[in-house]
Amino acid sequence: MALRKDSCITIVGAGVFGPTTALHLAKNGYTNIHVFDKQPYDKNNYSYTQGADAASADENKILRASYADRILRADAERDGIPKSKIDPFGRLERGLPTHGVLDMTAGFVLASRACSFALYLCEQAGVEFHLGPEHALMSIEREGSRVQSIKTANGEQHAADLVIIACGGWTPSLLPEVEQLLETTSGSVLSIRIPQHRQDLWLKYSPERFPVWGWKADGYVPFETVGGIYGLPRTPEGIVKIAFRGAKWTDYSRKSAENNRPLSYPRTDTKEVPEEAVRVLRSFCEVNMPDLLELDLEYERLCWYTDSVDNSFLIDHVPGTENLVVASGGSGHGFKFLPVLGEHVVDVIERKDTEYTRLFKWRSVPEGRRNGLEEGPKGWRTLDKQKMAGKGQWRAGGSKL
Repeated sequence: MALRKDSCITIVGAGVFGPTTALHLAKNGYTNIHVFDKQPYDKNNYSYTQGADAASADENKILRASYADRILRADAERDGIPKSKIDPFGRLERGLPTHGVLDMTAGFVLASRACSFALYLCEQAGVEFHLGPEHALMSIEREGSRVQSIKTANGEQHAADLVIIACGGWTPSLLPEVEQLLETTSGSVLSIRIPQHRQDLWLKYSPERFPVWGWKADGYVPFETVGGIYGLPRTPEGIVKIAFRGAKWTDYSRKSAENNRPLSYPRTDTKEVPEEAVRVLRSFCEVNMPDLLELDLEYERLCWYTDSVDNSFLIDHVPGTENLVVASGGSGHGFKFLPVLGEHVVDVIERKDTEYTRLFKWRSVPEGRRNGLEEGPKGWRTLDKQKMAGKGQWRAGGSKL
């Protein structure tokens, strides 16, 4: 049955995929849009320090524009880019290699503020939000090949003509059909506060002087090498964030309610990260950013993502259920599409054939390696196999790893 402009559309998830979808639905004339989320984003403003625990809840996110082009140092110098912009870690003067990519077209976004603004724009467009623990999704009520309603934690049933599941790392636990295509994983994030009296560091790590950076994205060998890390300049509040994504941690301590198979699930209650993540980040900083080892950690965090089998989004109608759509699989790079992603979700909803709806469509489970999903609970990345590190293991002179 075709959707009417006044059909009731229910979106579960108000992180990134949900609001961008709601906003573009409203722009396309849909008038009866409801967004549910257990997070009180209207109160915590998507701030991790205020209790928000989604991947979108972050001080800042990298806005990466290049995906394959490699720009050599010689080319950059030929084009007049000063050396200070090429070598922020001062490796040249120490005789260390500097081969890498410089992308002057990208940068970062203050993520929590961007999400709050998206929520505001949705409300201005007439989207209704139902936020807070009482609005957590408990079940999807189906009858035959259709979804009739969703049931929330307060016991209420909410009838819908179309349901969109856009729950980030919680998607596989709420929608068992995606278990073979999506896996909930986490990166390790360390946040370091620069004191106001350290004006030397305040200036050094300012966004005007220090870039967004990444280091050996594919160069990490477990427990041996340093790689798979990135960082950002300080925020207006003085927070420098560095992170490790070389190992994407999983937590298979829960089982699927549908088939009783182990299922990776966001473990948002922990305030520590694996020792291996701290080893990698400390090793990098000892060579390139030793002044950060003089400072205390503001906090450690596991940031939970949803990885797809091929790092492309999964946005499609769920097979066998005609009015159920999944919009997930951010794979660590979904946030930056906040302004435009909803346009393509609307195309999927309206069953339009475009290069993007084909790219994001439901796909068969590939053979062999599947972006780590083939490891499951037997893999080395599960948190129950890791020794966790507290904040005291960061500073120079602290506990040795």
